[in-house]
Amino acid sequence: MFKYYKLEGKMAVTCNSLMEWVEWFETASRKVVHDEINEIMISTVFLGLDHNFSRRGDPLLFVTLVFFPNGETGRMRRYFTWGEAEQGHKQITDLIRIEAIGAEYDAAEVMGNLMLKMSYGR
Repeated sequence: MFKYYKLEGKMAVTCNSLMEWVEWFETASRKVVHDEINEIMISTVFLGLDHNFSRRGDPLLFVTLVFFPNGETGRMRRYFTWGEAEQGHKQITDLIRIEAIGAEYDAAEVMGNLMLKMSYGR
């Protein structure tokens, strides 16, 4: 059985019903943070549904995704809390900045290097 979550400030709370979640979700701002570096977009959002499909451990309610200019999506990381999501987003953004700016690679090279360096995380 799915649990549905909404945000109260930066805190995820369980909804009492699917309808409560749907009504919240329709108008909610779910963006945690968004950055762009050399045409690479890094986006972290609140999902509203638990994406911890193993059902062991904390629910995974936030996700960071990396989008490359060629349309490919990089690996994702999922998190339990807003704070973890902000921290994870910063780690990924810093890694991209180092790869893209420090080495002056183009986006395809950055994507290749990140795929090697990033591991699937929460």
